[in-house]
Amino acid sequence: MESVVVAVASNHDDEFRKRIADDLRFAAAQDGWVVEDADRRVYLSRNDSAAQELDSERLARIRQIVGEPVFYTVDYLDAALCREVLKYLADDPHLAIDNDHGLTLPGPQFVWRLRTDTNWDWREEG
Repeated sequence: MESVVVAVASNHDDEFRKRIADDLRFAAAQDGWVVEDADRRVYLSRNDSAAQELDSERLARIRQIVGEPVFYTVDYLDAALCREVLKYLADDPHLAIDNDHGLTLPGPQFVWRLRTDTNWDWREEG
């Protein structure tokens, strides 16, 4: 399974969680939420240990974008479904996306790349 880190500004976390809970695509799961489409799934969960797992350079880039972050992990096997989920999740100026391969972008910039370049594979860039 692959992962993407979503860093949400801590003062925006309640709003982010409410948006997820109110969206019918996201079903509550044991430790977060899941988006299901036939036999494909994308999992979203809060990850309070992410700050300790990131190197100092990545953490500094995230803090430049969102200030003090709260972390979520998006886990997936199907990149196409994850792409659709990220278009929704990341289109928010209060968050950053870290692809776990050296790329960290503000949410709206990440979504812009997803929408304008349908061949862009965020997993390879970094």
